[in-house]
Amino acid sequence: MPEHKRKRTEANAHAPCLVCEAKRACSIGEDGLILCRGAKGERPGFRYLGQAKGDPQWAQYRVDTAEPYRPPHPRPGANRKLTRPAFKPSGSGTKTPWVIQAQKFQGELTAERKLSLAAHLRLPPECIDALFYVGSVKDRREGECWTFCEHDGDGEVIGIVRRRADGRKRAIQGSNRGLNITRYWEETDGAIYVPEGASCTMALAALGLAAVGRPSNTGGVAHLAKLFAEVPADRDIVILGEWDAKGDGEWPGLAGCKSVATALSRELKRPVQWSLPPDRAKDVRAWVNIHLRDHALAGAALLLGQQFQALLELETVDPPTSPEDEEGIVLRTADQIEPGIYDWLVPDYLPKGDLVLLAGDGGSGKSLVTLDLVGAITRGDPAFNLAYEAPPPQHCVLMVCEDDTSKVLYPRLLAANVVLNRVHLVEGIRGKDRKMLPFSLAHIDLLDECLAKISDVGLVLIDPVAAYMGGTNVNPGRDEEVRTLTEPLRQLAWRHGCCLVMVKHFNKGDSPKAASRIADSAVWRNATRAVYVFFKDDEVEGNRLMLQDKIQGAAPQNGFVYRIRSPSQDVLQSVSADLPGDWSDQQRAKFLKQVTTVEWLGETDRDSNQVCAALSQFTQEIPGETDGPAEFLRKYLADAPSLSESAATAGNESLTINKSVKWWRDRILKGRLGGFSAKEPRYQGRWYFCLPGQQPPEPTGD
Repeated sequence: MPEHKRKRTEANAHAPCLVCEAKRACSIGEDGLILCRGAKGERPGFRYLGQAKGDPQWAQYRVDTAEPYRPPHPRPGANRKLTRPAFKPSGSGTKTPWVIQAQKFQGELTAERKLSLAAHLRLPPECIDALFYVGSVKDRREGECWTFCEHDGDGEVIGIVRRRADGRKRAIQGSNRGLNITRYWEETDGAIYVPEGASCTMALAALGLAAVGRPSNTGGVAHLAKLFAEVPADRDIVILGEWDAKGDGEWPGLAGCKSVATALSRELKRPVQWSLPPDRAKDVRAWVNIHLRDHALAGAALLLGQQFQALLELETVDPPTSPEDEEGIVLRTADQIEPGIYDWLVPDYLPKGDLVLLAGDGGSGKSLVTLDLVGAITRGDPAFNLAYEAPPPQHCVLMVCEDDTSKVLYPRLLAANVVLNRVHLVEGIRGKDRKMLPFSLAHIDLLDECLAKISDVGLVLIDPVAAYMGGTNVNPGRDEEVRTLTEPLRQLAWRHGCCLVMVKHFNKGDSPKAASRIADSAVWRNATRAVYVFFKDDEVEGNRLMLQDKIQGAAPQNGFVYRIRSPSQDVLQSVSADLPGDWSDQQRAKFLKQVTTVEWLGETDRDSNQVCAALSQFTQEIPGETDGPAEFLRKYLADAPSLSESAATAGNESLTINKSVKWWRDRILKGRLGGFSAKEPRYQGRWYFCLPGQQPPEPTGD
């Protein structure tokens, strides 16, 4: 195909013509041939190929490239046989815009500008040719700059960096950071040195050493791993850092070279060395500037290269030798598991080192039960009126915000006979400006420090947990987000060996299953070791139930029956004795009216789901409202399951009512008939109403 008819890219505002800098009409082909309408004849930096045949309005150009540079002092063995073809820069085949741009800048690097760069860097002018496409460009904002191209691991030019005369560097917009690759790094014998930046790379080339520059102290690992993939194992790779320690203790040059050496060793699965420049020189170029004083001396650079290598204090990073050191998925066989034993705050009820969830409607007595538990823990007594050997008295940390501290919480603590100096209330966080900020679970690290200072903490209470989620950016209804909160809380409980109790409310639903009544994501239940749900007793008025809905590490246990009542006269007298001595009898009487406590009535074997279903409106028969629909649906499904929407529509038409599919499903199918809804076992399957013992039909494939 004729050159001018190959695939072409037209000039535009972002990529003007390389020859005339026009922003339209001109174009460049995928093979690098430029068709320019704004220029004719010879142009600096370009080879003029004449006017296009058949359309003389177009002048044809190619970027004129300089002869390849060879090091002035080749290392011994430079002509040794390579393990793979010598590195070739992009541009030998299909060209990329960055290559074309770099070649244009190279054409603008005059001899004067080249000598100016050498003087600026205090390096021999010859070493500048060690890098591909070093160029020059005038920038309206930054003035005249030198340019250095950067390559990926395949040798393709992926970006260009400009260097100003004051030493400041900036990548051209759209550039990707890559490597400064010298022309003969593979052919040059000896170790391969990897410094930071183009100037240090050229300084090593001036010493006749093989060098490949990385873009920053920690950057370029992926490109280096690809470039060095076939370097023989007996050829050393040395990452060079910088003596640039900061006053605050940071040392980017040292930390970066160690990091790159470690990452590269892991990627290449071979040893990689690292070192700082000799004589505490800031970087490689600074060392060369000091020692390379007479560039005219033949062999001086070679001798300095040998001296440089001899002075390096090399450290070696070995690749991972065991599965514990490798990145990625970690596996172990089951025979490596060490057996463990659960520890309990309340045997078979409340575990140590893990999470517990309490859930119920408002007014069910959750907070009173938790404070009664706090009293037992601080005294060292058994909880829930059980009989077991209780641990010694321990401290409790409380985060409670729904009850007034002085008017509600304090009277309840006194009624529960709590040891007050073992109860710690989290009131907030004091900032550097001495202002008090509200506490939230975004500050788990500060809570960790707090528990470590208190020590011997038996219980941490968060009541309710939803009130302390501000600032966490966690949606309480999203499983994946809730786990980012529950797991750190679990680790907190494990580190301090305490039981961390979270309190949540029931949702507004009417599900007959207790688990479905817990508000928000199911992870709140699934991520905990034990779950207890609270109900008002549907059989005995005034009684309340605390029922076990989940337990791990122990057999299921009975629940508890309790009442909320005023304390006995003995308890009231004890509470009154703790009140301020200057209070009047009227003040004391008012305060004692605020005191309530828990009276434990014994255990119960009632099931949480059965109680939940009994209290649910689904199972409450309303004569005249559900009898007719229940009888209709029983007959309608007698022979076979039916599509849920079809059954609901038929029922509404037959009975002249207007009820939703959800009402038919929850109130009639599940609540009255004990049936269920099931989905076809296929992608986007339809939902069916089924009576007990029925199954939805197999998909037909249509």
